Amino acid sequence: MKKGLTNPDYCFEEEVTNCQFWMMCKMKYGDIFEKKYNLFLNQLRSFLQSFCSNKNAIDKEISRIQLSAYHTIPNEFFNTAGYKNVTVRGCRVK
Repeated sequence: MKKGLTNPDYCFEEEVTNCQFWMMCKMKYGDIFEKKYNLFLNQLRSFLQSFCSNKNAIDKEISRIQLSAYHTIPNEFFNTAGYKNVTVRGCRVK
């Protein structure tokens, strides 16, 4: 946990797992889960803002969660046909 992001209810690993789920749904089904993925990110941002007022720290933590989620998606998922592109930190990834 980074300095400034201290809350007993916050667990980085759980947020990565949640982000990974929504990211995979978005990649697999596209527009159907676009809103739900964005809603998850907005709720995560609101949760982090509830105990940290540093906007840069929150942005970095969300980026860190998204990248960790993306990097831990199983290779089998990418080997299946039909997944869509997703945006992580402003970059499109396949």
